[in-house]
Amino acid sequence: MNQLTKKALANALIKELQNKTIDKITIKDLTDICGINRQTFYYHFTDIYDLMEWTLKQHIRNYLEHDEVKNDNSFSKIKSLLNFLTQERRMLLNAYDNRNYIYYHQFLTSYLSPLIRKRIMEEPLAAQVKSDKIDFIVKTYTYALVGIAINWLNRGAPNDIELYINDINILIGENFINDVLKRFITNSKD
Repeated sequence: MNQLTKKALANALIKELQNKTIDKITIKDLTDICGINRQTFYYHFTDIYDLMEWTLKQHIRNYLEHDEVKNDNSFSKIKSLLNFLTQERRMLLNAYDNRNYIYYHQFLTSYLSPLIRKRIMEEPLAAQVKSDKIDFIVKTYTYALVGIAINWLNRGAPNDIELYINDINILIGENFINDVLKRFITNSKD
């Protein structure tokens, strides 16, 4: 029953975020939609931002798991994450504000960092690069992609993310990562 209530609240929040910004949505709005009382809401979540965080995690997990069947390589998964941002543009924009900027940053970092690490480790040359250098490469690419996504949100999430996806393919495409790894290997021998 607990998961059903949480999912009902999440669905109510998603519905409300289609038309309102998060600062205009009240707990009463959500509890009325679900037919529950405020106490039930507080049993599951500390506030609307806690619900938003849980909802976003569940929503993206469901999206990526569904999309994972079609996409098994790391770059496809990165593209899937960016496609999720595009498809859920309205919800994400309405849920995004100064209060949860850090959450969005952490959220995107937590999803992108392992995908980027996996992408780098797919290259045979990665085994010849020291782990601290791999960590540096992962952080650099992660910060760049998270920065692009946050900037996109700050600009109102225009319909230009496909251009970014093409440019990101150049940045983390097969030859570029291979070239970056070669440079780190060469530099470590100097």
